[in-house]
Amino acid sequence: MSRSKGEEMFLAQLQERGFPDPEEEYRFLQGRRFRFDFAWPLTNIAVEIEGGTFVQGRHVTGAGFSKDCEKYNLAARDGWCVYRFTTAMVKSEEGIAFLVDAWPLRRSAIRPNDDEAMGREIRFAEKIERARKKT
Repeated sequence: MSRSKGEEMFLAQLQERGFPDPEEEYRFLQGRRFRFDFAWPLTNIAVEIEGGTFVQGRHVTGAGFSKDCEKYNLAARDGWCVYRFTTAMVKSEEGIAFLVDAWPLRRSAIRPNDDEAMGREIRFAEKIERARKKT
């Protein structure tokens, strides 16, 4: 699997802050090729790193933008919360800071039939909350 520089940076930031390991290139919709850069299926949280925003990358072309709209609308329909960060937002750590703040708000989306994963998520959310209080 080939990651962009922004994806590499973001993954390192996740690891530094003790986030659960994400699923990478996660296919969230059967029968479609759409994938999330990073996903935590237990909480229906996904992150997309949008590269090439200032150099006419795929995401800012007409066709690319239209496909992204379709992808994000289908994800929202199916209960996913998709956070989108540009490479600049990753470099400035704005993206990871946003995810740290948003993560506890998504705890209610945890699927209740997975007790072990629920326990891991609750412990992680408590860790994030302690870190937020220190800042």
